[in-house]
Order: sequence, then C-alpha cells, then structure tokens
Amino acid sequence: MCASSEHVTDHICVILGDSRQEYLAGLLRREYLPVSFLQEPDKESLAGCSMIIAPTPFTKDQKTVFSHPKLTIDDFLSFLRPGQMLFGANLPQKVRDYCSKHFVGFFDFMDDEEIAAKNAVATAEGAVCEAIAHSPVNLEGSSCLLAGYGRCGRVLAKKLKALGAEIIILESDPARQNLAKKEGFFCIQSHALSRFLEENPVLFFFNTAPCPIFGEKILEKTHPDITIIDIASAPGGTDFDYCHKTGKTALLCPGLPGKYAPKTSAQILCSAVLAYLSSLEKMKSKTSKGGFLMTLAGKTIGFAFTGSFCTFSAAEKQAASLLDLGANIQPVFSANVQTMDSRFGSTSEYIKHITSLTGNKPILTMEEAEPIGPSACLDILLIAPCTGNTLAKLANGITDTSVLMAAKAHLRNQKPLVISISTNDALGMNFKNIGLLYNTKNIYFVPFGQDNPEKKPNSLIARTELTAKTLELALEGKQIQPVIV
Repeated sequence: MCASSEHVTDHICVILGDSRQEYLAGLLRREYLPVSFLQEPDKESLAGCSMIIAPTPFTKDQKTVFSHPKLTIDDFLSFLRPGQMLFGANLPQKVRDYCSKHFVGFFDFMDDEEIAAKNAVATAEGAVCEAIAHSPVNLEGSSCLLAGYGRCGRVLAKKLKALGAEIIILESDPARQNLAKKEGFFCIQSHALSRFLEENPVLFFFNTAPCPIFGEKILEKTHPDITIIDIASAPGGTDFDYCHKTGKTALLCPGLPGKYAPKTSAQILCSAVLAYLSSLEKMKSKTSKGGFLMTLAGKTIGFAFTGSFCTFSAAEKQAASLLDLGANIQPVFSANVQTMDSRFGSTSEYIKHITSLTGNKPILTMEEAEPIGPSACLDILLIAPCTGNTLAKLANGITDTSVLMAAKAHLRNQKPLVISISTNDALGMNFKNIGLLYNTKNIYFVPFGQDNPEKKPNSLIARTELTAKTLELALEGKQIQPVIV
C-alpha cells in the first residue's frame, strides 16, 4: 500500500450500489466532506479521488462489481491509482493483492469486528423478513435448521428463538457447538443430518456457511413446504439448481442490510469512514511538537533495508516511530537481508515482522522495485541502514539490488533520498563516496558520527533519533545541520 499524496485530491467518491450507498453519501455530506456520488465509475471520474467507497458487497458473482453488471473487477481495478484508498465489503483476495501490488490502500469493512457485529444484526433481521415473506407457514412453532453458529448465525438464532421458532444448530466446530449448547440450542453434526430430517419435519433452512451444505441428498429428504434462506457469500451452500427443478423455495440473499435497513447500514459504514478520517487527523496532531509542525503525516516513505545486521533493531524502531507520526511505510529489502542470517537473528523472521508492522507487502526484487519510477508512488526514500557496499554502488551508478533499483527509480522523479549510514569503512575507502553523494542533488544524510573511535576509527553510524527531522527537512529540499555529530 504505497500511497503518494501528490497524485490524488482530498475527495471522496461513493459508487452506486444498493440504497445504503445513497444514504452513505448523504451522511458524509452532512459532515461537510467533499463527496461525489458516481452512477457509472470510470478512470476519469475516479482519478481525482483520494477515497473510493465501493458498493457493499463489492461483488456478488466474483466477476463484476455489484450493481454494475458491465463493469468487470479487472476493469475497475485498472481505474485505481497509487495513493488512493479503497473501501469495500468482502473484498476478494484478487482485489487485495492488486491493491498491495499497485500501491493502493484498502479497507474491508467486514474485517472490522465492530462493523461486522452490527452488520450481523441487520443481516439476521433481513433473513427473518425473507423467511416470513416466502413461506406459507409461521415461524412460530416451526422447526428451523440453522447451519453455522458464527457471528451471523448466533444473532439469527436468538432472533428466531424470540419469535417462538424451534432451533436446531448444524455446526462442525466443537467450540461453536459448545457455545450454542451453552446458550440453550440443540446441535447436530452433518453426518446425522439426513436421518434427522427423515424423523423431523423441518420447515426452514437458514445457511450462513459459504460451503456446500444442502445438496441433493439432503434436499430430497426435506418437507414439501421447506423454505431455504441462504445468506452465505456467493455461491452459497445450497444446490439451487435442484431446488428449482423440484419446486422447493430457496433464495440466495446477499446484501440484506442494504435491502431491509439501508439507513442503519449506511450509518455503520459512515462511522467507519469517519473513524478512519479521525485517525488520520489524530496522527497529524501527534506530529505537532513544540510549535514545529512535522510534515510526515500522510507521506509514503520507502524504507530500504540493507545488510548492516547489527543495526536492524534500531531500524525497526525508526520504522515504528515514523508510523506513529502518521507516515505510510513501504519496505524494501536487499537480497542479503533476505538470505543471510546472523548472530542478530533470522532475517526471514525480521522481514515478516517488518511486513506485519507496516502492513504493506515488501519489495524484494529489482523487478518489483522498478515501477517506483513510473508510478512515482513514494514521497521520499530512506535507506536505513545503508551499508558501505550500497553506499559505494550508489555513488558509482551501479544498480544490481532491489534497494539500488528503488533508489534509481525514485531519484528519476526528482524526489529526496535519505541515507542513514552504518559502515565500518566510512572514513576509509568509502569516505570519497560520502562526499560525492553529499554533493549530489536530492540526496541527504541522517547526521552521523563515530560509534567507536578507538577500536573502529573508520566506522560511522547515523544518529537514528534524528531520522524523522532529517526526512522532514529533506522533503523541503534542505539538509539537516549539523551533519557530523
């Protein structure tokens, strides 16, 4: 998620979906936010948006964007630009991978536990409405088989019980079985379902599990008046073809909150968007120190790690502090970092940790680093730690690692590159390279000094506590002073 604020404006685009999208646009406008409601999104209409709120759910068929049958997911993704933020619900893995690769931020509403819990209430109420509307019998006194006792299943079970229905829970997970039993429900497992249906007239099936549950062998044993409400993600867990052939009532019902409670659902989504915007403002306010306003909030910083293993701990702290200041960190790892373990730890574990910390997929190869140039996705690039080897190659125009390719690609955009050196030969063979780079346009240094003059007289190491201020001034085209400390 490599986001460059230079390419997008501070504008929100809400894309047509069900009626909750219209409510959502209205609610955001009441907060005095700049909002456009797009009937038919295209590349031009999305180009000036910093935030894009896709329909909920994002897709129902895994091929097209919901409510836009002619707009394929691939075409929609091609409209996105680096630095934009995409909001949606149940974003497919394909969308997540594309956004990560192309430096587009994304937020899946359903990944948020609070939103998902509130959405489950609206979904459950909608499922009850669908059942009442399509069944010839009352829910009260009827046997209802509910597949899945997860978030939605649990809420739905309680609502059905409150209406006087008799609830049977079909759940294979032992922990969820125990929870259902503890909350007063009778449970069965799939191997016992066929016989159970032969002996008990179940009039309603509710499915919340996105896997095959109600196939032909089960459905042929059901009551003639059965009503099946499937609220799982497409394609659901029911053999709808068989139901259609035999005249059994079966409905796949995604998007129930937008149908039965669009205003409430929009309020839930609006709260999430406002919380996101509020978090950005808080991060910006954190950066005000002693009357001096920092400028790193909202900036995308490329953080390139090279093989000075003894300073990895300090580099990690640098990354964490920059995240606290509201920056977005795009990690880049050299080949040595990826392959050479040392007494300071496992490099693979370190990469996993930094990836988790930043939330962004790392750049690992020269091929992955090269698009930094044409996409101009970084506001600034930091090489920390920067080894003597990387320093020398950079000074002499050698590009043979992912980090050096990132530097070359970034510098072509006339944007600042900051070096945080850590090398034992800085005052030896590399001294001339430091001087050369120091006098090169758009290259800046974190202040540095000797770390052990007696035992390592040629060694220099950056004063990493000055990294944030160095980056800030570099963004203004200034070298922090003094450099030698």
